[in-house]
Amino acid sequence: LEALAERMRADVVIACKPRLPSLQLGSLIKRRHGSLLVIDVDDYELSFFKDQRDLTVAELPSLDVAADPTLREPYENQWTRLSEHLLKFGDIRLVSNTALQHKFGGVMVPHVRDERQFDPRNVDREQARRIHGVPVDAKVVLFLGTPRWHKGLAELAKAVGEIKDSKVILLLVG
Repeated sequence: LEALAERMRADVVIACKPRLPSLQLGSLIKRRHGSLLVIDVDDYELSFFKDQRDLTVAELPSLDVAADPTLREPYENQWTRLSEHLLKFGDIRLVSNTALQHKFGGVMVPHVRDERQFDPRNVDREQARRIHGVPVDAKVVLFLGTPRWHKGLAELAKAVGEIKDSKVILLLVG
């Protein structure tokens, strides 16, 4: 990363995802060349792990790679915990939704999709339902995205469960 940072000069560096590789490279470029570091938080990365406690730089010497082989992987729990702690070292923070903005602050830049890709006129509805095992007469409530509890799935499931129509189903696609 240090060799890359030496060669990469930029006025602005965007670290996509608050994970150790992008944050480390972005921080090195910032330190070497005075670049502005923008960190793009598009998901709550710790939602993928049970242990969501903060891990600070001061605690790093206590980590034992010999005892915990997951420490060799930059996307594992400890490094993700550390990465969340490192967010404060960015100059600007972008977030993709209001929940992340509430948790991390920053400027919200919603992720947009090309709605033309989802135009129902371009899809054979019955064939698509057959392929995916969805009853043709079902009334589908669709959650499309990475299913994580912090995204309101419990509330959505409860609401759909309270609908008194057996044809209404909740479909999670992620």
